[in-house]
Amino acid sequence: MTFSFDAVPGPGTEERLSQLAWLVRTALRRGRAVGLVLPGRRFPPGTGPAHRRELLTALALYGEGLESA
Repeated sequence: MTFSFDAVPGPGTEERLSQLAWLVRTALRRGRAVGLVLPGRRFPPGTGPAHRRELLTALALYGEGLESA
């Protein structure tokens, strides 16, 4: 399964990112392969601790510098 930033409802970026982080953690915990689509970045479905870290890091770092743009 692949989760997309554009498909997650929410009033703002932080709320959407929070929902995506929850979806990613929950799906991986249940043993599902998870992919992620963020504006300008795409992560193919995968599993395991390294993949989990990669997706959660991308979500955590998404938007850095947007405030100054």
